[in-house]
Amino acid sequence: MCGSLVQVTRDAMMPKKISNDHDAYEQPDWLDGMTHSNPHIRSKAFEGFMNAWQQPIYFYMRKLLVNHQDADDASQEVMIQVLKSIDTFQKKATFSTWLMTIAYHKAMDAMRKRKTHSWVSLDAANHAALSHLNEDALFDADEAETRLQAAISTLPPRQRQVFVLRYFDEFSFRKIAAITGKTEGALKASFHHASKKIRANVVLPA
Repeated sequence: MCGSLVQVTRDAMMPKKISNDHDAYEQPDWLDGMTHSNPHIRSKAFEGFMNAWQQPIYFYMRKLLVNHQDADDASQEVMIQVLKSIDTFQKKATFSTWLMTIAYHKAMDAMRKRKTHSWVSLDAANHAALSHLNEDALFDADEAETRLQAAISTLPPRQRQVFVLRYFDEFSFRKIAAITGKTEGALKASFHHASKKIRANVVLPA
């Protein structure tokens, strides 16, 4: 454990989250335009998509990857993949679920590339994350928020994803299961283990 525990609020640490008001995203005006045969209409529709989702996806990646450049690169990869794959979206799932599935896999790839070596202790990893965040000019947060982000960054990739989607974005386990392809039971267990590890460094509200 690094120092004394600090209290953190649910909205702390980059509060830009995937909207919990999913109705705003499930039937967006621009969705049909993204597959239109007219290039101008497609371009305007993609602009509408970017306006709605670019920032939420970036902050989702930032919570997971910590580093601004890594988060920016990963979020851009999501946008590009959506543009390439939109013709395959068959509306069997909601658009936000389809999009977040893409984001989930891009984030998993990025985290696996940056995986902490198994011989590094959690305390050492947490200390390294704290040092990195304190030196990051683009990370503007108080002590509690910084400690929370550092603790999140030490979680295994899947636990990290589940914690962020459930705790910050407040997705149901059912929706997270649709995004990740994991069972609700497995996700609840991952969230429990992640929360236990986080509470070793910060005090989470009930």
